[in-house]
Amino acid sequence: MWKPQWEKANVALCEAGVTELLAGITLPTEVFYCDGVNCQSHDLLIEKYYCDIVNCLKTVENICVPSIKVGVQKLW
Repeated sequence: MWKPQWEKANVALCEAGVTELLAGITLPTEVFYCDGVNCQSHDLLIEKYYCDIVNCLKTVENICVPSIKVGVQKLW
């Protein structure tokens, strides 16, 4: 089990990474023009958009945020 150490993160690198990766995600604009009541035909597009954002954040975390193995690092 690994725990991210956000207090030691390189914030500038995180910001640049998130900006770059989010710029590559396509916004599903056709969802904004849907006029169907309780329409579910765009669920997959919305889910993909959400997953793309989450994957972007996880990628940046893996690159910019150091982590420690839980139960191994000593506090002294």
